[in-house]
Amino acid sequence: MIGAHVSLVKKGRNYLGLCPFHKEKTPSFNVNREKGFYKCFGCGRSGDTIKFMQEYLHLDFLEAVVQLASRLNIHIPDEQNDDPNGEHARRDAALQALKAAVQYFQTVLDSSDGAPARNFFAARGFSTETIKEFQLGAAPATWDSLYQHLTANGFTLDQLNDAGLIVQRDDGSVYDRFRGRAMFPLHDHQGRTVGFSARQLVADPNSPKFVNSPQSVVFDKSRVLYGLDLARREIADVRMALLVEGQADVVSMHQAGFKNTVATSGTSLTVEHLGLLKRYADTVTLVYDADEAGQKAMTRAIELGVSTGLNIRCAVLPAGEDPDSVIRSKGAQAIATALDNATSWLEFQVDRYRKSGALEQPSGQSAAVRTMLGWIKSVPDVIQQPFLVRELSQLFDIDEELLLRQLSTTNKAQTPSHSEPSTRTETAQPQQQPPSAGTATRHLPRIHPAEREILRVALTVENGLTDIQYVFRLDASQFITDIARTIFNAIIVGAEEHPDLLHFLQNDAGLDIPAQAIVADILTSAVSPSTQWHRFEVDLPAFETHRLISNAVDQLKRFKLDAEIHGIKKQLSSTPDFDDQRKLLHRLDAILQERSALLQRIEHHSQQHSWPDVDSV
Repeated sequence: MIGAHVSLVKKGRNYLGLCPFHKEKTPSFNVNREKGFYKCFGCGRSGDTIKFMQEYLHLDFLEAVVQLASRLNIHIPDEQNDDPNGEHARRDAALQALKAAVQYFQTVLDSSDGAPARNFFAARGFSTETIKEFQLGAAPATWDSLYQHLTANGFTLDQLNDAGLIVQRDDGSVYDRFRGRAMFPLHDHQGRTVGFSARQLVADPNSPKFVNSPQSVVFDKSRVLYGLDLARREIADVRMALLVEGQADVVSMHQAGFKNTVATSGTSLTVEHLGLLKRYADTVTLVYDADEAGQKAMTRAIELGVSTGLNIRCAVLPAGEDPDSVIRSKGAQAIATALDNATSWLEFQVDRYRKSGALEQPSGQSAAVRTMLGWIKSVPDVIQQPFLVRELSQLFDIDEELLLRQLSTTNKAQTPSHSEPSTRTETAQPQQQPPSAGTATRHLPRIHPAEREILRVALTVENGLTDIQYVFRLDASQFITDIARTIFNAIIVGAEEHPDLLHFLQNDAGLDIPAQAIVADILTSAVSPSTQWHRFEVDLPAFETHRLISNAVDQLKRFKLDAEIHGIKKQLSSTPDFDDQRKLLHRLDAILQERSALLQRIEHHSQQHSWPDVDSV
């Protein structure tokens, strides 16, 4: 197994090779296959096969065991007690469906149906070896070929839904999510396929350029970095990652020799993405597109990156270019030059402010300095902060001691939207905003408290929307009020199609003022435990999202049952026919029994969490 990663030559009873853990010219890395043990007499590293997998591939113990078992075709069953709801089996089935889909799309790529995708990959200069390495494929331009193929191979409708491979209409009919597109499989850091990004092959203004897998039981776009499974070893070796914006950029960069390159998939950069990179890297160099959108994204990445303790550098590309286009038009050396000339994040941001015209007036200069002091304040390593202040003072030719005094009274940086450069020199006109909690709560439209709780989880709890959709299979029809249904549908659309969900809800979702008021109230009312608890060395319990959702769903069921009971009682009072009355009474008895069982379940959890009862909405 070690020989899959290190070139070994048999020497007596052992095998000898160059150590993968340090630079050496003379082999000193010994492997004893009989004992399953390795030892480097150069750096002293030693251990068994599992430890090698942990250290070489940067896996934890369980990940190393699972990956080793997978390579040896050994099945490790889940303990039943650890999977009382069958969630492990459900996730495993979805992963198997995605793995089968990869193989299918690769087969299509080699067929006549794959010609458009082959031409697309060829135009970008992707070699056959690169296409195989990234498992690229093609989806045929048919409605349900993948669905028919996978169901014929034993996969069920629920499993394909969990994998995000199909779409089911209201009438029950099913079609493939990906059709007539170039397929880029998305892998987690262990190399398991968790989703797809599908690239348009024929220009169509009515069709998105990319269609990405939805959030699912196996895919969380805020935690997946494209190419990390292939790049993490190189990143760990050089302790530096190159971060680009698109899948084609990653493929081109790897093929050109920059094998420490990764990208986000279908979403903006998140703290979770940066946490993944921090496992392997100390420095992240941003190599974003040179257009305005790319530069704004770089600014947001800087703010997030410095607050996680990463050293952020910025490589500037020629105007109108991205890494893929630079490599195709100018070659790998042009990228190497851009990386050699990469600047500190402070220098990049000051230059961006300057080019935007934001530094033409003293007020703009002051605002820029205060913004960057906020970023410096968010750097976890306080020893770095004065050195960054020194660089800032040099860039602005401003007194260093003044900046240090100002830093001591500065709060940490706000969200990235507050740090965009502005060319305005006059007093800005206030923009129309959704009503804030302080002004709108007294006039909010009525929704059931359980509806509000589900919306709160969807908007503010990590993976909350995924749990609501794929664990509890909740959809808009299960809500009570029209306004809650409208907001929930907008959240689903925004989460799947827009990188910034909150911006979409506040600006582009088409929500009316009452709906925006509810969203604003939920967001401004959301709280989390104080970060100061860590000083008391106590463990805070995890936020029990599943229990909250389950309780809210039960409350909605109770409301609907109560409404149905009330309706049947009204019908009984106005129904003279005895047979009709008997049918109504049978129905009423069944509903009362269902309500009684539901109330027992609610009562069981009521001491832990409950919502106030409401008689009407």
